[in-house]
Amino acid sequence: MSSRPFPGGRHERDSPLRSIELALPAPIGAIMVEVVFEPRKRITIRIRPDGRVRVTAPLSAENGFVEKVLLEKSRWIARHLARLAAAPPVPAVYMPGAVHFFLGDPFTIAPLMQGRSGVTLSDGRLLVSSPAPENPKTLEKALRRWYRKQAETIIGERLGVWSPRLPFLPDHEVRFRWMKSRWGSCSRGNSIVLNIQLVKAPLSCIDYVVAHELCHTLHHDHGAGFKHLLDTVMPGWKASADRLKNLPVLL
Repeated sequence: MSSRPFPGGRHERDSPLRSIELALPAPIGAIMVEVVFEPRKRITIRIRPDGRVRVTAPLSAENGFVEKVLLEKSRWIARHLARLAAAPPVPAVYMPGAVHFFLGDPFTIAPLMQGRSGVTLSDGRLLVSSPAPENPKTLEKALRRWYRKQAETIIGERLGVWSPRLPFLPDHEVRFRWMKSRWGSCSRGNSIVLNIQLVKAPLSCIDYVVAHELCHTLHHDHGAGFKHLLDTVMPGWKASADRLKNLPVLL
């Protein structure tokens, strides 16, 4: 965390929450920074384990001052994001208190003794019902089943949103699998495979992967035609792609 005192100033915004695009040195590139204004005296910068950057600033802070601080701290932010990106994926731990992600947010496993297995979200917790709640294998089985169901439902809905936006979309099939090194793939036969763990990422990242793979049904490479189509369908895709690269903790 980085902190700096605020000299004071006038109001310059209409909302207590906004986002700022920050250009960082290569290979990270541009990222989106969430800025929250609260009653406080100092401005702080926090980098979450999933790579998200959040700034908390005084209510009276001008937008220009926040942007200036971000620029001054850009190398510090870049160093921390680079360390996150370089860190090896952390194996999932299935035990009480372990942290797992869903749609970009962290949740803590909280087992419950019940006859039937199931998972419920409540106040930052993954309530895992199981007849053997202290057994890691039982917890893993219940969570993997739940993640698959969530992926098929949520990512399936996003496919329904993005498919109509692509002209002349050819016939294709979509399958979901657990994968360790890829978020998605598309074969030359237009068989799309999406990583179930994608549902752990923020919705903007899910949309990027979905749009990316759908574009591959029309262009099976990353040439000019593919990039033009992706730019047309999803103009802000680069920010989501960069964000996805900084999420090794999700794997």
